[in-house]
Amino acid sequence: MRARSIAAVAALPLLGACADTALSIICPPEPDPAIAVAVVDTGATRSLTRQASGWFTVGAQSDSLRYRATPSGEGLFATGPVGSYRIEVRVPGYAPWSADGVRVAASACGVQTVRLVATPRPQE
Repeated sequence: MRARSIAAVAALPLLGACADTALSIICPPEPDPAIAVAVVDTGATRSLTRQASGWFTVGAQSDSLRYRATPSGEGLFATGPVGSYRIEVRVPGYAPWSADGVRVAASACGVQTVRLVATPRPQE
């Protein structure tokens, strides 16, 4: 009976080490973008992302949206901090499109990406 008790006590530190490993988070080398914008015409039949340009403002920071093609599609991306964003998108021949108060929250590796679909209207 005594041998069984000693074996059980000796195994406790090993269980604790396993629990710490399960909580480890591995983040990607590049941070996730705060905002990802797909730009399509109002009928959602044609991508306008490649022709689009735009910028974002969060707090006192303002910068351009960057075009990037990814395995899941193409988009305009904003890399920035947690906060409330204003997004503006322009496409030649279309009215400007904007979104205010887009909330970006924190994640274990930086920010949680907010995905938007911009649908600018053709200019008349």
